[in-house]
Amino acid sequence: MKLSHGMVTGSCILFLAAVGAFCQEVPLSATIHEQTDQIVDGKVVKTLIRDMNFYRSSDGSTLMVPVGQGMIGGAVLWNNKTGVAYKLDLKGRIAYEDPHSSHVPNAPSRQAYQNFPDDSVEGIPCKIVPLYVQQTADYAGSSQTPGKTCFSAALGLELRSDVIVETGVSKTEHHIRQLSNIRAGVEPDPKLFDLSSYTVYGPKS
Repeated sequence: MKLSHGMVTGSCILFLAAVGAFCQEVPLSATIHEQTDQIVDGKVVKTLIRDMNFYRSSDGSTLMVPVGQGMIGGAVLWNNKTGVAYKLDLKGRIAYEDPHSSHVPNAPSRQAYQNFPDDSVEGIPCKIVPLYVQQTADYAGSSQTPGKTCFSAALGLELRSDVIVETGVSKTEHHIRQLSNIRAGVEPDPKLFDLSSYTVYGPKS
């Protein structure tokens, strides 16, 4: 899967966090709401909705935990100090190293977005940037018409994303994703990112 200014994989859109190894970032927490409408011949045949709690520490590490799935599976951790992504079983306290994780942050150029139109999410200024999706071996979808994402240079984070992806003949998926309840400048509990109590497995060969 190839893309520009945004990321789509499977049935969800992934926000880009502008982080790099040992990069200092604005700590924050937020709720992510994502909706995917599967459309056939112009009619919505299925709607998928998922909410996640999102945390980012000042060192750039991020954690996403799906809401409503209890403590089992679905959580994804990016350790920005080591540059390693993990799938987490929170109940079993198991971490699986995932070198192919599409949640690995991709650092866009904040300066490159300066000339794009202005918008805001929950009062936070952001720039409207085109979002493209290109078909690859692991994802059949592509976007013929660019979607859009709203990128906050101050937070180094995409706050909202909206794109329609062609997945087959007369078939599309409409992906919408937005952050809410954004609490910037407050450091999340460091224990959220601590794997010392986990059994950690390396990448599968």
